[in-house]
Amino acid sequence: METGTYISIAGHALLIGWAFFGIHRNPDPLPFEVQSVSVVTGAEFETILAAQRPPEVAAQPAALTPPPETTATPDPAPQLETTPQATPVT
Repeated sequence: METGTYISIAGHALLIGWAFFGIHRNPDPLPFEVQSVSVVTGAEFETILAAQRPPEVAAQPAALTPPPETTATPDPAPQLETTPQATPVT
């Protein structure tokens, strides 16, 4: 046999040996958290879901009415009188 075959056999033997014998090396189980669970009826579940749903919106919004037109004219802007100012010469 070739050298590569011996290396492969040794590697596989080590892997299988570690998988078979190494599993029982640490008998302590991993820590885990437990969460309490409660059972609800279908009606209670629907009530919970209804409280979380957004309110339903009407398919067609109400028609908008235009604001009433006014006949009063707005006050004109006050006219400001401007006088040219002389600039001093220095």
